[in-house]
Amino acid sequence: MSYSEYWRVNKSVIDYVELANTLRAMRKIVAVMDVDAEVVWAGMPCRAEKKIELPAVLARGDYPIPSEKMDILVGLNVHETLHYLEDSEHSWGYLCHSFLGLKEKTLLGKLYEAGEDIHVDGVAIARGVPGKYVQKSRAWWKQNYQEDYTAGMATPEGLFGIWTYLVLDEMFPEMGSEDMEELLRLSCDCLENVDCEELVESLCCGRRMPMLQLLGTMLSMPEDYMAALEMLLARTPDIVRADAVGRALIYRELWEALEGHFSDWEDKIKAAEAAGEVMAPARSAGSFEDDTKISMELSEKIQQAVASEAEDVTEAIKAALKSVGAADEALHLYPAIFEKALEPLDKDPNLDLVRSLSEIFRLWLEETLRVNHGLDAGTLDHRRLYRAPTSGKIFSQKEYHRENIVWNIIVLIDASGSVGWFWEQIQGIYAALASSLRGDNIRLEILAYRETAQTCQIRNLFYNNKLYNLEPEGDTPSGEAIVAAALRLPPGGQNLIIHITDGLKNVGLNIERALDYCQQRGVDLVTLGVGQAGRAFHLYGDSFEMVGATVDRLPHAVGTLLKRKLVGAR
Repeated sequence: MSYSEYWRVNKSVIDYVELANTLRAMRKIVAVMDVDAEVVWAGMPCRAEKKIELPAVLARGDYPIPSEKMDILVGLNVHETLHYLEDSEHSWGYLCHSFLGLKEKTLLGKLYEAGEDIHVDGVAIARGVPGKYVQKSRAWWKQNYQEDYTAGMATPEGLFGIWTYLVLDEMFPEMGSEDMEELLRLSCDCLENVDCEELVESLCCGRRMPMLQLLGTMLSMPEDYMAALEMLLARTPDIVRADAVGRALIYRELWEALEGHFSDWEDKIKAAEAAGEVMAPARSAGSFEDDTKISMELSEKIQQAVASEAEDVTEAIKAALKSVGAADEALHLYPAIFEKALEPLDKDPNLDLVRSLSEIFRLWLEETLRVNHGLDAGTLDHRRLYRAPTSGKIFSQKEYHRENIVWNIIVLIDASGSVGWFWEQIQGIYAALASSLRGDNIRLEILAYRETAQTCQIRNLFYNNKLYNLEPEGDTPSGEAIVAAALRLPPGGQNLIIHITDGLKNVGLNIERALDYCQQRGVDLVTLGVGQAGRAFHLYGDSFEMVGATVDRLPHAVGTLLKRKLVGAR
């Protein structure tokens, strides 16, 4: 059963977009848990004081990331977040202060790490849903990275390994929040001075299967572990419910009680080595360190996708094609993503151009919103005047209030490699359009599209009242970009797309299907041609007008197109 499938929405078949989506999801979880830590994939640079690294091995494979793997990532994320939330660092600092004269703190650190892992997983299970994810991540760890400490002679590392295995992999996996509450009600006093079976039964809350698993593991390990292990198991409920200082005090008590066992085991190991007996090493299935980190190139793409708030809209475009009976066209579809451009535009608009465009748009908006006097066209019918009530309502069959009408306008710009020669001209065009399309009743977006690694990349060039830029490159997936832009417009509104292109559409979805969708959705699309005439502009019909190689004809071209749209609407 997958839990993340119920809430996860943002998915992508594009590797770096999907990995960026995952990081955003993990960071939201950390923020909800009220921890100020940055989540990154292993191998990504991070300057934050607190960070959580997700294993690179889980970043590989199919995209979007399968829900079962996402559950594991959430569990690992919750586990590490709880280490910060439960103040594990403070617990270690207090513990070290208790042993200022201890020269070798490696073993003490292993005791602390085992105890803290048990504590945070117990806390997660007690919280309910977080525990479900943690249990899944621990099951994945057990399958891929769990070492076998039951072979060979007794060692401190083996003791701590068996302790965490018994608790995290045999006691906790099937335990719910109610079971954990029952476990936490057990006191250290009632668990001391009882035999092994009674201790295991109490810790497993009477659940038969975990009891049998624990007893089976304990019977397979070296007998030297038994007394020390019973001591650790008896203090497990105390460790789960204690605060940071309380846990440090428990670790100190356990360390002082275990030192005698460690000394005896060391003597036995030396005697065995002197007799020529070879110890069997612990069997390991690997570790996170064995997995290579994500590449620097992929890391940079992920960071950029996170910063630009990348969003995959491929599935939405497929649904749009299906609505116009063109589902088969999805075979030619390029994956499409929305991102925010990050490079500011260093270009001021031409003020003369802005004034001319502003006047054209003002007249056009007033004309489209004028009062309809009940006739399709022409002047008032004098034959009806004798019936006109004195209120004048007969002359206002449809009455609009301009301030209540909102125009949704998207300027959609071809930023493929072929427009590189005219990019400075295009910058001047969209800078002028941004300055002229201002007003409380105008919602403006400026988007640019290009092909990158067989993906239609659509970037927002206008947000927070600032203009941005990007470098033209790649092929021209105009069809995907037009449908994606139309999807951003509300249905049934006053919607307009101003498409700027050199006409060299050469990959992806057919333009005809994109125009069909715009027509079905009630979106007016006009196209301004830049560069050379005679290219594939015939696809746009009378909704096309050539600007040419300079911006001088822009006001005339825009005015002509809008006039055609207005006349056509009548």
